[in-house]
Amino acid sequence: MVKAQTQLTSSKRIQRPSDDPGGTSRLMNLKAYLSRYERYEKNVDDASQWLIDTESTLDGILDVISDINNVMLQASNDTLSDAERKILAGQMHEFLEDLVQRLNQKSGDVYLFGGTNNDTPPYTLSNDVEDETFTAIHDEAVELQNAGLSTGSVVVTSVDGLTQYTEDVDYSIDYENGTITVLASGSMADATDYLISYETERAVIPTLNPEGVDGALMRKIDEGVSIQINIAADSVFSETNDMLDVVRQVITALERNDEAGIRESREYIEENIDAVTRVMGEVGSKIGRIELQKEKLAMNQINLERVISSIEDADIASLIIEFQKEQLAYQATLSTAADLMQTSLLDYLQ
Repeated sequence: MVKAQTQLTSSKRIQRPSDDPGGTSRLMNLKAYLSRYERYEKNVDDASQWLIDTESTLDGILDVISDINNVMLQASNDTLSDAERKILAGQMHEFLEDLVQRLNQKSGDVYLFGGTNNDTPPYTLSNDVEDETFTAIHDEAVELQNAGLSTGSVVVTSVDGLTQYTEDVDYSIDYENGTITVLASGSMADATDYLISYETERAVIPTLNPEGVDGALMRKIDEGVSIQINIAADSVFSETNDMLDVVRQVITALERNDEAGIRESREYIEENIDAVTRVMGEVGSKIGRIELQKEKLAMNQINLERVISSIEDADIASLIIEFQKEQLAYQATLSTAADLMQTSLLDYLQ
């Protein structure tokens, strides 16, 4: 009766291995599978959230690129003045900061596009340009990669770095337009390569994490099945004309009032839209796959729990009947014992 009462209280048929050794062995295996499926479900939820965050970020990046395209259309207008294009250069710099901020988006405490080095921002914007190469043309201005240089920040050396040259003696700098003119009267040779380092007034130099942004983040979502959830920051845009560098070039063209440069850079916008759209398609495909896997795991768990229940859970209706039978038998035993005790006592007194 105690066993039946315990089974009724716990609703479990098997209280100890000896109750059903074969059933206990099956339960252990089935519960191990169930625990595994619960881990897979957690991984699926984690992967789903990561991919949804990635898709949302990429969608925002497309919006920024669309805004950039609109400003470039405006900047291509022949009637704009030098001053008006410099104002647009300021807007373009804000777009550049926005793009970098989105590429540095986090999911929880880690950076979405940081690869396995995801505790560090994938990108930073810098003012420093080191060892840019240019070819000297005596007494002619040569355009550098950037305009808007910080006054007094320029250092010019020979390619081997052994000789440093002097401003206003060997060369002159147009800091606003970002050009260098090598003076024939100085000590720098014509038609020769030199190195120039400088700072820009605005932080316009996108710098990738030197530790890298590669490395796959994998999530195991089923037995023998894993899925990569991350996209590297340097894989979001066009491989040949990265959007961050395109925006930097546009800023330079606007600061120089260079209409041809602005039109040339516009050609790369569609290329980057296609690249981001392609990446979004890959992410969307993985989200669909994850949703199907989530449904599959949920169904597997339901089936496993049903089988576990059929082995482990007690048949309450049958147990109640059994308990009542045992209770009646117990009460009958007690009644018989009481009668015997009374009879024995009377015999003794007589």
